[in-house]
Amino acid sequence: MPSLSQFSRCLFFILLSMIVTQCADKSVEENLADGIKFTEDRQYLRALDAFQQAVAKEPGNPKAHYSLGGIYNLMNRLPEAEQEFKIALKIDPTYVDAIYSLGFTYELMGDKEKAQPYYDKYNKLKQKWNEVLQKESETR
Repeated sequence: MPSLSQFSRCLFFILLSMIVTQCADKSVEENLADGIKFTEDRQYLRALDAFQQAVAKEPGNPKAHYSLGGIYNLMNRLPEAEQEFKIALKIDPTYVDAIYSLGFTYELMGDKEKAQPYYDKYNKLKQKWNEVLQKESETR
């Protein structure tokens, strides 16, 4: 007959495996949503973990790298933020938010000269996007 201690350990491991499975089953989008929520709640370490999980699950996702770069900026980990924004832009060179954020990171680093080309590119792409939206609304 199993003892209560053995039963408790067995129950503990069953519950632990259920918890781990639930964590592992989160999609990249759920990790990103969690990270945003944690950021809004100023729980930056939890946000960092959520964004890192998103990147680990889908390294080719520019939004995951952009989000990770954003939390690095908030944590004043600027070289890491720079790296993540560069990765996001390598995946999607037209990702306007990552373009702007890379410029902003350079400005935070004290290098306005390095930041300016990214701000210029951001403004140019944003203007083109607004023109496309305007033309589309006129054709409706």
